Amino acid sequence: MRNHSTLLFFIFLLAFTSCIETEREKAQKELEKGNEAYRSGNYNKAHEHYDEAISIDSKFADAFNNRGLTRFKQERYSAAVSDYGRAILLNPDFIDPYFNRANAYVKLRLFEKSLDDLRVVQEIRPDTSSVHLLKGIVKYNQKYFRGALQDLDKAEELDRYNPEVFTNKAAIYYNLSIYDSAEMYINQSLTLDSTEAHTYNVQGLIYTDEKKYDEALKSFNKALELSPKHPFFLNNKGFVYLEQSELEKGKDLIDESLELNPDNPWGLRNSGIYYYKKGDLEKAKKLLEESLYFEPDIKLSKQYLEGIKKAETN
Repeated sequence: MRNHSTLLFFIFLLAFTSCIETEREKAQKELEKGNEAYRSGNYNKAHEHYDEAISIDSKFADAFNNRGLTRFKQERYSAAVSDYGRAILLNPDFIDPYFNRANAYVKLRLFEKSLDDLRVVQEIRPDTSSVHLLKGIVKYNQKYFRGALQDLDKAEELDRYNPEVFTNKAAIYYNLSIYDSAEMYINQSLTLDSTEAHTYNVQGLIYTDEKKYDEALKSFNKALELSPKHPFFLNNKGFVYLEQSELEKGKDLIDESLELNPDNPWGLRNSGIYYYKKGDLEKAKKLLEESLYFEPDIKLSKQYLEGIKKAETN
């Protein structure tokens, strides 16, 4: 009897373990289906499969991390941060969600939090180009250009074939008004990848500052061909039309840009410039001041406000 009871116990234990493994296998299958949908760009479907994987196994760190990637693609950055945080709680040694959360923090403009996560990743993966690239992007957004260039130099040293490194270097030199260097890095980036919209956008900004407006329009048109309805690209193209005195064409693009991204300070600035050129100084002043609220160092806003002040004085 004793041996028979023991046998029954082991049979029951084996059946119970088999059930647990089956549930884990189901969750893994849903994860793989989600990954396939994600790779094909069907983010809604991917999200459904990751939801199902999590409902089967609520401690599945990979599913939370991958659902975070999907939410990031859907521009639901706060929700993505939440998923990455859950993945980290479930598996503190899982390094991917730290990097992914750092990327989402950049979109939320939580730059110090992004750097905190990147420090964790760098301790484990010190020689990873993407870590130094993202650090460079964070510091660029903080307007710490020297530090950004140092990180981008390190990223380039580790991976000389990543066009994103050169595009970001070009953006920094553009902001520093060192156009020769900016153009050199744009050309390097386009040599590696001629299909990145942001590269053409930076190129267009350089041409705009150099008052090469026809070339700028070609660059912004290429950027919009690759990424239609991008608010920054629409706004930048609209500004070129303002500079060419094609005010209504410029306004249409700037208004479309602001519909897509109402708090874009450059869009607010350009809208203010439009009304300045149309002679509506009161409306121009409001928009230009609003642009400075969001971005205190934005180009041209103070210059146009000075013009309004002089006009009001006279």
